[in-house]
Amino acid sequence: MARNEFFSVTRTPVSKWHRQAHDLVALTDCDFISLCPACAKILIIADTIYNKDSSFRGKSDWMQRPYKQIAECLKIPYWIVWYTVDETKDQRPIIKFHLKRIYPNPSAVILELEPDHFLQYLEHKVQQHIPGCNEKEYLKQRMNADTEFNKNLTRKDNYARLLS
Repeated sequence: MARNEFFSVTRTPVSKWHRQAHDLVALTDCDFISLCPACAKILIIADTIYNKDSSFRGKSDWMQRPYKQIAECLKIPYWIVWYTVDETKDQRPIIKFHLKRIYPNPSAVILELEPDHFLQYLEHKVQQHIPGCNEKEYLKQRMNADTEFNKNLTRKDNYARLLS
Protein backbone atom coordinates (compact mmCIF):
# COMPACT_ATOMS: atom_id res chain seq x y z
CA MET A 1 0.00 0.00 0.00
CA ALA A 2 1.21 3.45 -0.77
CA ARG A 3 2.83 5.51 1.97
CA ASN A 4 0.78 8.53 0.92
CA GLU A 5 -2.95 8.44 0.44
CA PHE A 6 -4.23 8.94 -3.10
CA PHE A 7 -7.85 9.62 -4.05
CA SER A 8 -10.14 7.74 -1.68
CA VAL A 9 -7.95 5.04 -0.18
CA THR A 10 -9.18 2.60 2.38
CA ARG A 11 -8.23 3.67 5.86
CA THR A 12 -7.74 0.57 7.95
CA PRO A 13 -5.72 0.12 11.12
CA VAL A 14 -3.03 -1.76 9.18
CA SER A 15 -2.79 0.92 6.47
CA LYS A 16 -2.54 3.62 9.13
CA TRP A 17 0.13 1.58 10.96
CA HIS A 18 2.11 1.13 7.74
CA ARG A 19 1.92 4.80 6.82
CA GLN A 20 3.44 5.69 10.19
CA ALA A 21 6.29 3.18 9.94
CA HIS A 22 9.84 4.17 8.99
CA ASP A 23 11.15 4.30 5.42
CA LEU A 24 12.93 0.94 5.43
CA VAL A 25 9.77 -1.13 5.20
CA ALA A 26 7.48 -1.14 2.20
CA LEU A 27 4.16 -2.88 1.68
CA THR A 28 1.83 -3.20 -1.24
CA ASP A 29 -1.59 -4.70 -1.52
CA CYS A 30 -2.69 -7.04 -4.23
CA ASP A 31 -5.89 -5.70 -5.76
CA PHE A 32 -7.14 -8.43 -7.98
CA ILE A 33 -6.31 -12.12 -8.20
CA SER A 34 -8.46 -14.30 -10.41
CA LEU A 35 -8.40 -17.92 -9.35
CA CYS A 36 -10.05 -21.24 -9.98
CA PRO A 37 -13.16 -21.38 -7.78
CA ALA A 38 -12.45 -25.04 -7.02
CA CYS A 39 -8.71 -25.54 -6.51
CA ALA A 40 -7.69 -21.88 -5.95
CA LYS A 41 -4.97 -21.92 -8.63
CA ILE A 42 -4.11 -18.32 -9.47
CA LEU A 43 -5.01 -17.56 -13.08
CA ILE A 44 -4.30 -13.83 -13.47
CA ILE A 45 -3.14 -10.91 -11.38
CA ALA A 46 -4.24 -7.33 -11.93
CA ASP A 47 -3.73 -3.93 -10.46
CA THR A 48 -7.09 -2.19 -10.41
CA ILE A 49 -7.21 1.59 -10.66
CA TYR A 50 -10.26 3.82 -10.45
CA ASN A 51 -10.39 5.70 -13.74
CA LYS A 52 -11.53 8.95 -12.20
CA ASP A 53 -10.79 11.33 -15.08
CA SER A 54 -10.05 9.01 -18.05
CA SER A 55 -6.34 9.76 -17.83
CA PHE A 56 -5.32 6.09 -17.49
CA ARG A 57 -2.58 6.87 -15.03
CA GLY A 58 -0.81 3.77 -13.88
CA LYS A 59 1.59 3.10 -11.09
CA SER A 60 5.30 3.72 -11.45
CA ASP A 61 7.57 0.98 -12.74
CA TRP A 62 8.82 0.52 -9.19
CA MET A 63 5.27 -0.03 -7.89
CA GLN A 64 4.59 -2.52 -10.69
CA ARG A 65 7.61 -4.68 -9.91
CA PRO A 66 5.91 -6.86 -7.26
CA TYR A 67 3.03 -7.67 -9.61
CA LYS A 68 5.48 -8.48 -12.42
CA GLN A 69 7.52 -10.73 -10.13
CA ILE A 70 4.41 -12.65 -9.06
CA ALA A 71 3.22 -12.99 -12.67
CA GLU A 72 6.62 -14.15 -13.92
CA CYS A 73 7.07 -16.69 -11.12
CA LEU A 74 3.59 -18.13 -11.62
CA LYS A 75 3.65 -17.74 -15.41
CA ILE A 76 0.30 -15.95 -15.39
CA PRO A 77 -0.91 -12.74 -17.06
CA TYR A 78 -0.57 -9.41 -15.30
CA TRP A 79 -2.85 -6.56 -16.33
CA ILE A 80 -3.48 -3.02 -15.26
CA VAL A 81 -7.26 -2.68 -15.08
CA TRP A 82 -8.83 0.76 -14.96
CA TYR A 83 -12.52 0.81 -14.12
CA THR A 84 -15.00 3.57 -14.88
CA VAL A 85 -18.18 3.95 -12.89
CA ASP A 86 -21.47 5.73 -13.49
CA GLU A 87 -21.20 8.51 -10.94
CA THR A 88 -24.82 9.56 -11.49
CA LYS A 89 -26.14 6.41 -9.81
CA ASP A 90 -26.08 5.71 -6.09
CA GLN A 91 -24.58 2.23 -6.47
CA ARG A 92 -21.88 3.55 -8.87
CA PRO A 93 -22.00 0.54 -11.23
CA ILE A 94 -18.97 -0.17 -13.39
CA ILE A 95 -19.70 0.82 -16.97
CA LYS A 96 -16.29 0.19 -18.60
CA PHE A 97 -13.04 -1.61 -18.01
CA HIS A 98 -9.81 -0.61 -19.73
CA LEU A 99 -7.00 -3.17 -19.69
CA LYS A 100 -3.32 -2.90 -20.45
CA ARG A 101 -1.23 -6.08 -20.57
CA ILE A 102 2.04 -5.84 -18.67
CA TYR A 103 3.08 -9.52 -18.63
CA PRO A 104 3.63 -11.55 -20.72
CA ASN A 105 4.30 -9.56 -23.89
CA PRO A 106 3.76 -6.01 -22.61
CA SER A 107 1.55 -3.92 -24.84
CA ALA A 108 0.96 -0.19 -25.07
CA VAL A 109 -2.55 -0.89 -26.36
CA ILE A 110 -5.35 -0.20 -23.90
CA LEU A 111 -8.33 -2.46 -24.49
CA GLU A 112 -11.80 -1.15 -23.71
CA LEU A 113 -14.24 -3.78 -22.47
CA GLU A 114 -17.84 -3.78 -21.38
CA PRO A 115 -18.25 -5.41 -17.95
CA ASP A 116 -19.68 -8.59 -19.51
CA HIS A 117 -16.74 -8.87 -21.92
CA PHE A 118 -14.31 -8.66 -19.02
CA LEU A 119 -16.36 -11.33 -17.26
CA GLN A 120 -16.04 -13.48 -20.40
CA TYR A 121 -12.25 -13.13 -20.25
CA LEU A 122 -12.25 -14.25 -16.60
CA GLU A 123 -14.51 -17.18 -17.53
CA HIS A 124 -12.13 -18.05 -20.37
CA LYS A 125 -9.19 -18.23 -17.95
CA VAL A 126 -11.13 -20.65 -15.70
CA GLN A 127 -12.22 -22.74 -18.68
CA GLN A 128 -8.66 -22.80 -20.00
CA HIS A 129 -7.60 -24.21 -16.62
CA ILE A 130 -10.36 -26.85 -16.29
CA PRO A 131 -8.62 -29.69 -18.20
CA GLY A 132 -5.77 -29.69 -15.67
CA CYS A 133 -7.87 -28.97 -12.58
CA ASN A 134 -7.96 -31.68 -9.92
CA GLU A 135 -11.26 -30.41 -8.48
CA LYS A 136 -13.60 -30.84 -11.45
CA GLU A 137 -16.33 -32.46 -9.33
CA TYR A 138 -16.43 -29.42 -7.08
CA LEU A 139 -16.61 -27.15 -10.14
CA LYS A 140 -19.62 -29.19 -11.33
CA GLN A 141 -21.27 -28.73 -7.94
CA ARG A 142 -20.69 -25.00 -8.04
CA MET A 143 -21.92 -24.79 -11.63
CA ASN A 144 -25.15 -26.62 -10.78
CA ALA A 145 -25.81 -24.99 -7.42
CA ASP A 146 -29.16 -23.21 -7.19
CA THR A 147 -27.88 -19.90 -5.90
CA GLU A 148 -28.91 -16.31 -6.43
CA PHE A 149 -25.64 -15.63 -8.27
CA ASN A 150 -25.83 -18.60 -10.63
CA LYS A 151 -28.95 -17.01 -12.13
CA ASN A 152 -26.42 -14.70 -13.85
CA LEU A 153 -24.50 -17.66 -15.34
CA THR A 154 -25.51 -17.12 -18.96
CA ARG A 155 -22.73 -19.20 -20.52
CA LYS A 156 -23.13 -22.36 -18.42
CA ASP A 157 -22.86 -24.58 -21.52
CA ASN A 158 -19.22 -23.54 -21.99
CA TYR A 159 -18.41 -24.97 -18.56
CA ALA A 160 -20.67 -28.02 -18.95
CA ARG A 161 -18.86 -29.13 -22.13
CA LEU A 162 -15.49 -29.00 -20.38
CA LEU A 163 -16.75 -30.73 -17.23
CA SER A 164 -18.64 -33.59 -18.90
